[in-house]
Amino acid sequence: MEGQKEWFDFTIHDCSGSAYFQRELKNIFPENENIDEIKLIITFQSLKPTLAPPQSVVSEKKGELSEQMKQLCLEKFIEIAQQLEKRLPWNFFDYVDPASGVLMNQDNPNRVYYETLGIDHFLKHYKSVQIGMCRVTDHPKFGLDCYPASIFVSGEVAEEEIELVLREMAKIYQNQ
Repeated sequence: MEGQKEWFDFTIHDCSGSAYFQRELKNIFPENENIDEIKLIITFQSLKPTLAPPQSVVSEKKGELSEQMKQLCLEKFIEIAQQLEKRLPWNFFDYVDPASGVLMNQDNPNRVYYETLGIDHFLKHYKSVQIGMCRVTDHPKFGLDCYPASIFVSGEVAEEEIELVLREMAKIYQNQ
C-alpha cells in the first residue's frame, strides 16, 4: 500500500554450494539424506509498527512494547511459515522459533539453529552489533529494529513460487 512503510523482507539461499553450511545442516537435520537440496529462506520483519500498534500492544511499562512487538512478529512468522508449508509441494520443510532456536517440525528440542548462522554466512554485507548477550542484525531497511526468522525447504519448487507466496502472505499480514 502506498504511504505505508515496508515491514517484511526475505532472501532465498541455495545451501548446496557451501560445504561449511552443509556440515551445519547435517548437525541440525541428521536424518535428512538430501542436505544438498535444502534452501534457506531468511525472513526479516520490522519491529517498528507501520501503523499505530493495536491497543493490546500499548503499555505504560518501558520495553513492554518491544517484547509484545516481538511476540506479534513471532506469531506472524509462524502463520506465514505454516501457509508456505501448506501451499507448496515440499519434500522437506522446517522453520525455527527465533527466540529459542528450536526447530518447529523436529521431535528433538536439543537441536537448535541460531539465526545469525545463516545471516553471517549468506548475508555477509549485513552488519551485526553485540547488545548484551545477543548479536543483533543491522538490516539495510529496518536497522537494528528487525526480527529475523528462518525457514528450511527442499523440493521441486521454483524460487519464483516461493517469492509469490511470501509476498502474498506479507500483504495479508501487513495490517494485523
